[in-house]
Amino acid sequence: MLFTSPLQLFVLCAVAAGGWLLGFLVHPDSARRRVTIARLSRELEHLRKDSQLRLRDASRAKARLELTKRDLSEKLLAAEAAIEALRPRGDDDPLPSPAPIAPLTTPTPAPIGAATPPEPVGGWLRGGARDDLTRIDGIDTPTSIRLFALGITRYADLERLSEQEVAQLETRLMLAEGFIAEHGWQRQATLLRTASEA
Repeated sequence: MLFTSPLQLFVLCAVAAGGWLLGFLVHPDSARRRVTIARLSRELEHLRKDSQLRLRDASRAKARLELTKRDLSEKLLAAEAAIEALRPRGDDDPLPSPAPIAPLTTPTPAPIGAATPPEPVGGWLRGGARDDLTRIDGIDTPTSIRLFALGITRYADLERLSEQEVAQLETRLMLAEGFIAEHGWQRQATLLRTASEA
């Protein structure tokens, strides 16, 4: 028999294991593996450093955006406060108070016996009742504001206008000649006043 004692068998196994390990270390594939492991380690370290730099830049950008957001929020609150301060108090009318409109032509005194212009009924600044003149064709919101400033606030005010007063009103509102008659302001005012009274 080749082996007569366990010690001889153990020595033989140790020699075989040592030879296998020595062959593994000197084999060319082992050197390539070591090179590959070293390269992958370097790439992993580079990737880790690059990720840290990107994370730091993202944190700085986030901080800048938060500062910008806070500044914009403060400006928005200031603008809302300024708008609220300019809003008229205690007035249910959503239309702004108009600036007074200066006449475009110098008014000539009416001849004796001529009809006098109608008295304004509850003008804009007097806070009286007003009709919704924008229901009349050809009167939009800016035009109604200018009419209110001229003292025409009711349908009845439009009905009572004479031809001369209609011409003067067209001049003051910078409308084309015959615009009021073409759109039938006075006829519509009569219909709306009658309907509202009914």
